[in-house]
Amino acid sequence: PGELSVLKGEIFTLLEQSSSSGWLKAENNGKVGYVPSQYVQVLNSAPSVAPAVDAKAEAERIQREKEAERIKREQEAAAAAEAERQRQEAERIKREQEAAAAAEAERQRQEAERIKREQEAAEAERQRQEAERIRLEQEAAAEAERQRQFLFQQQEAEKQRQNAERIRLEQEAAAEA
Repeated sequence: PGELSVLKGEIFTLLEQSSSSGWLKAENNGKVGYVPSQYVQVLNSAPSVAPAVDAKAEAERIQREKEAERIKREQEAAAAAEAERQRQEAERIKREQEAAAAAEAERQRQEAERIKREQEAAEAERQRQEAERIRLEQEAAAEAERQRQFLFQQQEAEKQRQNAERIRLEQEAAAEA
């Protein structure tokens, strides 16, 4: 036990009356401790048998108090350890949630990038097909124009041949006549 606080004029029980160290062991309102002997006035002295019995009872009471204090410290330590475990668990859960959120954000970013690449590839393919369609149309138009000119040239050649034949026939007919 440590120092026992008492007020001036307060009455308390002395547990040990030896004052060789300048301190007296006393009990006040259920608390045990030491008080300076120079500030204490002994009012009533108990018979010599009573203090021994009281001292044994007091020792047992002190032992119970010590045990209760030890249990209280153990419970406080267990509560502090549990609070720390819960704090660490909460921190672990928070880190896991943050990691999961970061992983989900990365997955979404990659998915968006994949969709963008697919859209770009689809657009490039659409443009390639459009260019191919235009090229084929232009080739078909050019081929049609070549055929039209070829037919026109054949028709013109046929007209010239027919004209030349008509002129030849007219010249033959005029020469015979």
